Amino acid sequence: MSFVLISLKTIKLIGSGSVAGSMNEQQWNYWRSQGEEAFRSILDIVMKEAENPYNLGSSSHLLYIGKRV
Repeated sequence: MSFVLISLKTIKLIGSGSVAGSMNEQQWNYWRSQGEEAFRSILDIVMKEAENPYNLGSSSHLLYIGKRV
């Protein structure tokens, strides 16, 4: 087996574990009923926290986004 080394530039490292995973349908519907702006704010918080390095260690899955340099 042989390996080829490539250089990568990290774009994002995102964890799958967040408070959103524990929210049920009723809770999501509540935020949707608060209007587009409130719902977008909640999604922005969820996405921001998915990149929080303190949360990555407790996440069950990670998504690495990078590009060759």
